[in-house]
Amino acid sequence: MKTITTLLTIAITFMALSVSFGQKVAIVGISHDTSEGFTFVATQDLLAGEQIRFTDNEYDAAANVFTFGIGTTGEFVVTWVATAAVTKGTVFYVKEGASNSLTITCSSGTCGTITWSTNTGVGNGAFSFASDGDSLYAYADTNDDPRDAIGEIYSVMYTDNLTIPANESPLSDWPNAIVTDGFSFPVSGADRIEFAFSPASQRDSRTKVDLENPTNYVSGPSATDLSIVPFTNFNLVGANPVLSIAASPTSVNENSGTGMVYTFTLDAPAVGAITANFNVSGTATFTTDYIQSGAASFNASTGTVTIPNAATTATVTLTPVGDTTLEPDETAILTLAAGTGYTAGSPSSATGTILNDDTLAVTPLVAVTGGVHTIGGTEGFSFVALDDIAAGTEVFFTENVFDNNLLRFTGAEAVVRWIAPAGGVLRGEVIVATEGPANVFTTTCNSGTCGSVTLISGVFDYAS
Repeated sequence: MKTITTLLTIAITFMALSVSFGQKVAIVGISHDTSEGFTFVATQDLLAGEQIRFTDNEYDAAANVFTFGIGTTGEFVVTWVATAAVTKGTVFYVKEGASNSLTITCSSGTCGTITWSTNTGVGNGAFSFASDGDSLYAYADTNDDPRDAIGEIYSVMYTDNLTIPANESPLSDWPNAIVTDGFSFPVSGADRIEFAFSPASQRDSRTKVDLENPTNYVSGPSATDLSIVPFTNFNLVGANPVLSIAASPTSVNENSGTGMVYTFTLDAPAVGAITANFNVSGTATFTTDYIQSGAASFNASTGTVTIPNAATTATVTLTPVGDTTLEPDETAILTLAAGTGYTAGSPSSATGTILNDDTLAVTPLVAVTGGVHTIGGTEGFSFVALDDIAAGTEVFFTENVFDNNLLRFTGAEAVVRWIAPAGGVLRGEVIVATEGPANVFTTTCNSGTCGSVTLISGVFDYAS
């Protein structure tokens, strides 16, 4: 009897995310003196519940924290919370009102809430920008203490009439952050500075480079409120949409003719056609076990799919190749790889399983007829030849459990091998294998030539 052991390894590969996850907002205006406030724009669609924090503390790039001494005053942390979904391009205006209160208005929809930090440990100061220039950061954090590790810096506006110092710039940690600096006019002489808004077309089809270019900003007296003219048709290079992948159905029968559809989804429409790269893995073999449709390119290890301009999805279908061979269930795994125009997100891998639906009719060669277990005594088993067995034929016996999906035994129990004697064995012959000493076997039978039984692995010991 020939025993074939097939090992099946299901490997799920997770794509390593880059440090920068893509900007969510950009600061586009600061006002000082008689009307303290700032404006920011959503650079992607945001979900209800999204939190963005803002601070005029200085960032310490080496420590990945903001420097803010306990008990100091004059610096602030405020938190904006989206109370409804926000459309990309919406502009929000945070303004200080009477009695150190903050108000928020926006270009459309629900504007959310804006609050000062309630963490007295950071000595949160009044909402105020320095008259000779200041910095304002938009960032992610799990609390309102900027002195511990933060999540990500999305944007910074530095109005000090200079290039932001390297030790205060987020670019070494988040290279896609929007950094606006190098203004040619001092904020002390023009207390309001913001992205040009008149005519409104100046806020149309803007890129990351445009938002970072100080010549696209205008200045004026702070007595005038900051503009909430919205931005339209963003094309932020570096603020790529996030790509994910999922399979449906996740399993199909081998001979069903049904395909497994792997859907690649962007969280924002593609700007120009995007080629998404992916790796191919799993235990199923391309062309032998399945074929594909929908991919721009595909082989046994890699592939690409094209997401058209303005679209958010593309699909690749893997269809099993039917046969009559008894084989284990097999997997086909597509895993996102890095590329241009998107950021690999989560889930980054999708697994489809081709289920075996074949059977194999065989004539059994032997049958187990008995087993004995005695604590501290005899261990053994017997089997009968169901057909004439040729000399040298090998038959394996194991205490392990059989997995009929993987078509293999699992566990670390004993495996023993019987080899038929030189003269062979006639049908109907019963052979008894007895252990003694431990893991050493003797065989007895009616014919006197019974073959040999040898331990291959594990320890032969029936459970009591």
